[in-house]
Formats: sequence, structure tokens, C-alpha cells
Amino acid sequence: MKAMQIARTGGPEVLTLVDLEAPHPRVGELLVKVDAAGVNFADTVRRRGAFYPAPTPLPIVLGSEICGTVVSVGDGVTGWQPGSRLIGLLDHGGYAEYVIVEARSAIPIPEDADSSIAAAIFVQGMTALLVLDDVGGPVTGRNVLVEGAAGGVGGLAVQIARLLGARHVIGAVSSPDKGELARELGATGTVNYTESGWEEAARALTNNEGFDLILHVQGGEALARELALLRPSGRIVAYGAASNESMLVDAAHMLGGNLGVCGFYLGGHLADAERMKRQFSRLMGWVESGQITVPIGGCFPLAEAARVHALLESRQSTGKLILKP
Repeated sequence: MKAMQIARTGGPEVLTLVDLEAPHPRVGELLVKVDAAGVNFADTVRRRGAFYPAPTPLPIVLGSEICGTVVSVGDGVTGWQPGSRLIGLLDHGGYAEYVIVEARSAIPIPEDADSSIAAAIFVQGMTALLVLDDVGGPVTGRNVLVEGAAGGVGGLAVQIARLLGARHVIGAVSSPDKGELARELGATGTVNYTESGWEEAARALTNNEGFDLILHVQGGEALARELALLRPSGRIVAYGAASNESMLVDAAHMLGGNLGVCGFYLGGHLADAERMKRQFSRLMGWVESGQITVPIGGCFPLAEAARVHALLESRQSTGKLILKP
């Protein structure tokens, strides 16, 4: 099979198209033909060799999110058969024509589901929903700030926050075009985080109330600045650290305001399979009813993974980027 592998960490150029032997399913596993693989910022983190919650042994085929079709099932697997379609969340291996998925963590999808939409919604959609509803919520009637509001997670978070009844949903973006997209997705206002003073501009959009919840992905000193935007008992949920810088906070300010800062890693929630399936069903229901739009930034051949990584890291892309083996 064809796969995009890295043998060393570095820039996008380390992604190499290779021929590998197709894997075979063991007990409890499914062999899946990949129809679409989602590209996530976390993939670029692992490619660069930056900090990631799980080890990255080399060589490695990146890719943690796929939509595909079952080819064969391992011993002990029930409820799955060849031809079944599914969403799979993996530690790695998704940038390939075939991949192994643990049957217990696979989520079935309808036969007629669009593979690109399905691959685009799982990691980013579940991150947005769980941060808003399970970790940082409830958000009904509250003020929410979403970093990267025109991106994959951010664009979905804006829409989900509105569906969950948030009062103000403010999007932090890096350009006017992205601000326009965030407003089209439902943001009640936007600010450009590349401009000085954006934090106070964001506060002003909430009638100077501040925020009950901030979805944070930058890392570094930005987290400390955003802490000052929280209302009493507010919370920042960090689901990324794009700057690869340490996150420093003012402990005294946190204590005085009963403020919270916590991290989020989707892989750590997979053990609760029933909750994951329930929340994913909710997501797909919103998609199928037209209540959520899944922005697709582009679909690319598998061999163009390096180009896709460069595009994602340039911050010039909007929406989800997809590889199609």
C-alpha cells in the first residue's frame, strides 16, 4: 500500500510517499480501506518533533482521523463486517491506503455519508463539542471566546456554542477574511488577534462583561493575557499550544477570581466509548439537519501531504484539509 511516512522530524519536506506492506487485523481489530484522512494541526506538531501527549516513534505514518470501509475483521469482532463504513480515531497511521482500527473505538456511519465530511467532523467536531459541553460547559447564556474561529475546531466551536445557547460568541481570527467567515458561521463578533489591544476589543464586544469560557490554542504568554478576560469563576480550556511556548499564569489572579485553566486531549476521552458515540451521533444529527456547516478547505491526493502541512502551518487556509488516498 501507499503511505506518507516520516523517518525524521522536521519541516513538511520530511513527509515521504513510501510503499509498505498492508497490515492484517488481529484480535479485536478491523482492517479499513481509507476513503478520506483528516489533517489536523496535531499532525504537524508530531512531524516537527514538538511536545505531544503520546510518543512519536520513528519511522511513523501520521494521521489520527479517517473515514473508511471495512475490508476484513479480526478474531473476536462482532457487529462489523466487510463493507461497513466507519469513522476511526487512531494514534497514527491514517495517511495511508489501509489502516488498522480497534473495533471498540470505531463509530459506524451511514453508507451514503460523504467521506470528506465524516473525516472532517470527528476530531475537530468532537474536540469542540466536548470542550464546550463536557469540560468547559454548560455554556447556555454565557460568553464564549473562540481562538482560530475560522479554522477546523474553531469554526465548528462557533456553531456549536450558538446551538448550545451561548449568549456572546466572539471569534479571534488573524485576518479580515477569516473574520467574515467566522461571522458567517455564527460569531456575534470578531477580533483580529494579530493586532495590539485585541483583548480589550474582545471584552468590549461582550458589553465589557468578559468571558465565562475561552477556547485556547495558542499557548505561551497569550494564555496569561486571556486570563484577564475571564469573568469570576470563568475557565480557559487549552486544547493546543501552537506557539510551542510554556503557558504561564498568575496564580494569585486565578485564586482571587476562582478562575480555572485546564487542558484537553481528545485521546484521553476515548475510553468512554458510549459517551463518545452519543456525542458523535449528536454532531452528525446537526450536520444532517443543516444546523452545522462543515467547512472543507480542500481535498488533496495522499502524495501531497507535505503541501497540505505547509498550507495548514501558513495559517492561510480555512476549514478542514483532507487527504484522499
